[in-house]
Amino acid sequence: MTNPINGMPDRNWRRYVGLFVVLVTCALPGPFALADPAQEFAEADSKFAEAWRDQNLEEALPWARKRVEILSNQDRMSPQLLVPLLQLTAVEVQLSESVAALETIEHAVRILKKQPDDTTLLEFLMFKAQAYTAEFETADAFDTFGEAVKVNKRIEPYDLLREAMIYDAYLDAAKSRGAREKRKGDFAADKALSAREKLYGKDSIELIPGLEAYAEWCNYSSQFGDERETRERIIEIISQQAGSSNFRIAKQAIIIAKSHIYQRTQADDAAQVMELTQELDYPATAEGVAMHAQALAVSGDVQVVFGKEEKAADFYRNAWQLLADFLGPAEANRFFGREALLVFNFPDNPARGKSGEAYFESGTVTSEFTVLPNGRLKDVEFRSDIAKLDDTEFYKASRRARYRPRVVDGEPVSTADVIYKYRYQRLRR
Repeated sequence: MTNPINGMPDRNWRRYVGLFVVLVTCALPGPFALADPAQEFAEADSKFAEAWRDQNLEEALPWARKRVEILSNQDRMSPQLLVPLLQLTAVEVQLSESVAALETIEHAVRILKKQPDDTTLLEFLMFKAQAYTAEFETADAFDTFGEAVKVNKRIEPYDLLREAMIYDAYLDAAKSRGAREKRKGDFAADKALSAREKLYGKDSIELIPGLEAYAEWCNYSSQFGDERETRERIIEIISQQAGSSNFRIAKQAIIIAKSHIYQRTQADDAAQVMELTQELDYPATAEGVAMHAQALAVSGDVQVVFGKEEKAADFYRNAWQLLADFLGPAEANRFFGREALLVFNFPDNPARGKSGEAYFESGTVTSEFTVLPNGRLKDVEFRSDIAKLDDTEFYKASRRARYRPRVVDGEPVSTADVIYKYRYQRLRR
């Protein structure tokens, strides 16, 4: 992947929000302390480059600071300081030294006020926003992202991918604050997707990573209907651009079906989307076989949750057999080696505290049971450290709960002594 801001190769631009600057170094022999500042800088530069190549950031940090110190002693406002300052910022941000990073960035911004360079300024602003996010100063982070968007609009030629990646970082900051910043997350997710739609077109296969990111945000923010619609759109694009039998459709169909299972809604839609996966062309590779087996297993899950248990067993048997034929029975048994939770909706609030007080008790509720071959639960017992727990609603939940059973040598089997725990935190109304 190329950093869209400076055009340099960079696989981690989005993760670190900044860039890995390509280092051109010159290793010179001799002791660290040299009288000639040029030689002293070259020594520090060589040591920094070596530590950076090895991704030894703790070792790189003092040398990065030494390089800035040497150049600052000659001219603190020299534009030649910008690249060393940018590299120092990258190290400080990755080592979570956010306060130091903000000081380094302010030094660079003062230089850029005298020697304007919007592309470089944008790099520092993105690091600044990330540093604020790490310090939980999200208001400052969002303000900085807003400034970055304005700066980006001044850079010619205008790059829509760069805009999208700025909003990707904005969205990451919103995620760090959870539900409290849902509106800002919605804004950033919409903007990032819109930029990619303008860049690639609404039906381009290149749009799929952007749609994936948007769907993931919808899942994170519990907008499951929007997530399903987005994944259905991905399926439509794959069908149009790569063929309706392309096996990559299976991944989206599986996620859509799991969303229906999680919410226990729209049984017909869940079954219909999984029917798509049975018509696909799976390559005879480990990846293709694994995807096909997963599709069969999730088709079984749909049947377990929505009531056709014998049909579910057939899907599980077929998935096991597919894996056994390609990878061997041992691998097939390993794939189905543990029971898998599908639905077990514990009550939202386990017990009220003292009469009249507006909170619920905190504590852990533990259930122990046997998972039957049809995915239902048997011999359910509850225990808890919550005083005066009324377990009536818990037993009701256990009757509606469903698991994917283990499959051994091609047959679904019972599993005893399964434990499921749920931790409640005392919540004020």
